[in-house]
Amino acid sequence: MANANEETSLLSTATDSRLPEEESVSQRTSYYSIENRRMLYTIASLCVVLLIFDLSNYIAVVPQTAIYEEIVCRGYYSSEKLALGNPSGDKCKVEPIQSEVALISGWRDTFDTIPENGPPWSGWLFAQRCLGENCLFPHILPLRFMWFSGAFQLIGGGATSVASMIYVMAVDVCPPEHRTTAFSQITAAALISEFLSVQLSAWLMSISPWIPYLGSSSIFTIGLISLIVLIPETYIPKSESLIVDTSTEEENLTSALGRPSWIVRLASRIGQLKNMLGAIFIWMRRNVPAMLIISSFFIANIGKQTSVILLQYITQKFHWTFAQHNKAAFVISLRAAGNLLVLTILLPTLSEFLARRAHLDRAAKDKRLSQISVVTVILGYLLIFVADSPVELSAEVILSALVSAFTVTARSTLSSLVDQKYLATVYIGLSVMAYSGIVAGGPLLASSFRWGMKLGGFWIGLPFIVAAGLYVVILLVISMTRMS
Repeated sequence: MANANEETSLLSTATDSRLPEEESVSQRTSYYSIENRRMLYTIASLCVVLLIFDLSNYIAVVPQTAIYEEIVCRGYYSSEKLALGNPSGDKCKVEPIQSEVALISGWRDTFDTIPENGPPWSGWLFAQRCLGENCLFPHILPLRFMWFSGAFQLIGGGATSVASMIYVMAVDVCPPEHRTTAFSQITAAALISEFLSVQLSAWLMSISPWIPYLGSSSIFTIGLISLIVLIPETYIPKSESLIVDTSTEEENLTSALGRPSWIVRLASRIGQLKNMLGAIFIWMRRNVPAMLIISSFFIANIGKQTSVILLQYITQKFHWTFAQHNKAAFVISLRAAGNLLVLTILLPTLSEFLARRAHLDRAAKDKRLSQISVVTVILGYLLIFVADSPVELSAEVILSALVSAFTVTARSTLSSLVDQKYLATVYIGLSVMAYSGIVAGGPLLASSFRWGMKLGGFWIGLPFIVAAGLYVVILLVISMTRMS
């Protein structure tokens, strides 16, 4: 404290009168200004990388279905000579051919997803290059051999593995109040990629379906380079973690007693695993609402696999041939356009309305938005089931686009329920649940499509009834969740 005398002024100068609180506010404002610039650059980089990786995924979807259908069709009519990419119209729309294509596509997505929970990327290109040859030479290997292409991803993962890491990196750099916006931007990047890739794929298919199908590997390589060049380190070590860290104690024990035997090391690893699982189960018991939200992502990703069936459903329902696949691709791209409209206009507007007019706090608002989006998705799937014309179907595909709003609002709801220091771990678990839903969804919806094909008539839309039923379960789960 400064000494005072007769000459000391009773009124401090402007510099001296600054309170500690004012200094901290000024410093905090400056700090957040710098941090926001870093955050915005990181989120923009994540959006660019995800856009490229999703482009490599989506650009192959339409030609892959067309190629599979032609190969199965050629095998079914083995006595006829059908030119690749130019089969004879409705001959390929019979139930055995379409059921086989749905089965192959659904199970391939499942087998491709299982290894993607491992290390990312390196094996994916090899799988595309090597087992992709099975499509080029279907007379050598059966088309079902494509199911084993995912085996090479055990040493590398696939393009969709990037999504889980991107959301974790977004959590690392975003404070809680910015996460909903960041998630919306990341999801919007994926939707832009889906819309552009389907249109580009349809245009390239007019030349040859092999151009977009094989070109996906080159686009993936560009995405990998962008990932290395653009994205900075985002991880900031936290003082606490959901997992108990015993590495320091183990290192101290090793340095004191020398290198332990394999029995001691095995016992130590088992003890670490026991502690880790114990901590996880304790957290799960204490966070039942968060577990309900996480489980809803498993069910939602089963329902989202209708996008795999949608192309076949459209071409089968309206008897469109290979030459008309661009029409089906346009209808599919409407889903991405509708999702983008929801995220950029409808969701922010509705969120603002609920916050200001209904006076809901952030957690209650996100829960209400999740309920609204799920109800709309259910309605959209039911209307797709009964659609009688391409125009009606197009409108109902756009209506079902609110599934993207559920993904964003449910993630935000989960962020409100989970302590900050556990978010990264929880989001990894969320990604595992989402991919598990993809694993289960492919065979389930492919089987329902086969049943619908056998029943005939409007029952070919049976997968959308199944998906609507799954989202009814999600609606119940969300409604049962208590916000605290």
